[in-house]
Amino acid sequence: MKTNAADSKTGSMQILIAGKYKTFLMNETEEKLRKETEKWLGRLETELPGVKPEGGSAKKHFENMKAYVSDSRHFLLKKDFIRAFECAVWAWSIYELCAELGMFEKK
Repeated sequence: MKTNAADSKTGSMQILIAGKYKTFLMNETEEKLRKETEKWLGRLETELPGVKPEGGSAKKHFENMKAYVSDSRHFLLKKDFIRAFECAVWAWSIYELCAELGMFEKK
């Protein structure tokens, strides 16, 4: 599930949960963390379909990276923006490191 656009005038954000939109109030720091998390998750989710892990170790890292993406989405829904951002950073770090080491082939 992805979050929807936040309303900067009211400091609120709507999230689709179980088929219904719920509104949450956010402070400025939470909003910045949410935006940065969404930005990096979006970049990573754009890259992932074009990536093929090369070898057993690469497959393990690839699955771990996808788990961090999933965890980040989970924490966004829980409004735990610090953990959501942290998971997104770990996922992106795994991606960049494995790509740099030639463990991921771009399709």
